[in-house]
Amino acid sequence: MKIKLIAATVFSIASVGAIAETTSPVNPFEGVSVGVSVSSVGGSTDISGPASLNMGQQSVVPTVDVGYAYGLTKEVALGLTGTYDLANTKGGTADNANFVGKKHYSINFKPGYVLGTSTMLYALVGYNRMSGTLNDGGYTGSSNLNGIGYGVGLEALLDKNVYVKLEGQQVKYSSSTMSGISYKPSTTIATLGLGYKF
Repeated sequence: MKIKLIAATVFSIASVGAIAETTSPVNPFEGVSVGVSVSSVGGSTDISGPASLNMGQQSVVPTVDVGYAYGLTKEVALGLTGTYDLANTKGGTADNANFVGKKHYSINFKPGYVLGTSTMLYALVGYNRMSGTLNDGGYTGSSNLNGIGYGVGLEALLDKNVYVKLEGQQVKYSSSTMSGISYKPSTTIATLGLGYKF
């Protein structure tokens, strides 16, 4: 009877261990995550029309993000993240013209490779959208602008849930025309963030 009881106990422990192993993340970065970050955004706007010029300006922009990463293996993760800016992006001022980007958000594909056990190097390819407003010599116009962003980043776990990230990205937007004036913005973004992985 004791042998049967011991066998049943060992079998139960082995089963629980096997279930825990199959349900635990394969990759340390796997799971849902939320985060906050601050970015130094270099905005640049090319204007063409009666006069052509390029203007630029720096902005400090806080951002919130949410994402999910799926671990293909212990080293490889595929992620998808969404971001939303909590402040406007300045695209520059020159002569009588200035450009401001508002309500910027992005959706990014994020493939990553884990270095060691707590650091991940990743690439970013994303769709970006913002409402751009151009003021030029008394004319004001707004339009929704779409852009494609490319970048790289590094994420490091401080423990099994909390991480920090450092990221660089370049975004080029579509052009828009207002009263014969064409404008095409772009941004260069350096980001430092803190997040929580569930």
